[in-house]
Amino acid sequence: YFMFNIIKILFFNNITKNFFKVNYILSHFNIYVTWFFIMFLIQKLFSKKTIFIKFFLNLRTTTLLSLTYLLTLITYCTNSLLNEKFSNSSNFIHFNRSLFLIHFIFLIFIIIFIFGMIKKEKDFELHQNKITLSNLKEYANNLEYLHNQNRKFKHDYINIFLSMVGYLENNDIEGLKIFFNKNILPLNGNIKNYNFKLDLLKNIEIIELKGILSSKVIKAKESGITVTLDVTESIYNIDINIIDICKVIGILLDNAIDASLKCNNPIIKIAIINKETSVLFVIINNFKEDLPSIDKLFIEGFSTKGTNRGLGLSNLKETLNKYNNILLDTSLQKNLFTQKLEIFHNANIKEKT
Repeated sequence: YFMFNIIKILFFNNITKNFFKVNYILSHFNIYVTWFFIMFLIQKLFSKKTIFIKFFLNLRTTTLLSLTYLLTLITYCTNSLLNEKFSNSSNFIHFNRSLFLIHFIFLIFIIIFIFGMIKKEKDFELHQNKITLSNLKEYANNLEYLHNQNRKFKHDYINIFLSMVGYLENNDIEGLKIFFNKNILPLNGNIKNYNFKLDLLKNIEIIELKGILSSKVIKAKESGITVTLDVTESIYNIDINIIDICKVIGILLDNAIDASLKCNNPIIKIAIINKETSVLFVIINNFKEDLPSIDKLFIEGFSTKGTNRGLGLSNLKETLNKYNNILLDTSLQKNLFTQKLEIFHNANIKEKT
């Protein structure tokens, strides 16, 4: 509004002197319309600070707005200079009208593009919120599952100890020993297994990542895979879009589960290390069949499970290529498939168009 009034003051005298000149009225009307739309757009953007910041951090949008301002200035200056010399020329009037018509059409396209960018940003945020909500629901379901497992374990534990009463009443020590070795000692593994499921959630403070990890690990455990998880420190910040990191970790763990299930003793090892300058994810799994070269694994459509089923690793590569602060190291050694994903802190993220 302030800038609009400044322009009005600057050109008020000229408009008064040339009020009855249609060409002059048209030129200034176009300028007022231009600034009105620009000020309206900026006001709308300022009303939502988050969108405003993201919007102007976009290089293409900033360049486009700068060109719009420059074109408006050039159009007005050209009109003002030529108007002093050729104001009575019919050719100039036609030229001037064409000039402002082109400028007005260009402005309309710019406005449509800008509002399209805003809508795209809103749609992206909506999609991101849906993903977050989905991960939260998944995490809540995992907690409910663990709670039910806890109740079941307590119920079975009490029944087993009550069954020992008969041996004690009959003073059957030998029978009690046999019963203990057969039924009580195996519970030690179940207790460790249960405690593991709870401990894996402890140091992961990113709720979406916690959801996808807990879901995949519980799936692996229920499939009979021996899973070890090591999270040495609290994980609370990763410099990557949360949707992308959940997608990447999901792909890596799905592949690890599928490959290890083909082994007689399936094993998956997961480590998340919070380093000084980065966060390091390490996923190791054993595999049975001979794998092709690492480069071939990342080709779209290639899969050890059949034709046109290998989209996971190619999608992973496509996602990671958007960033310049991520390193992925893949290695094969002695039937162990190792993936090391390192995400560095405070790095500029590049977007490929």
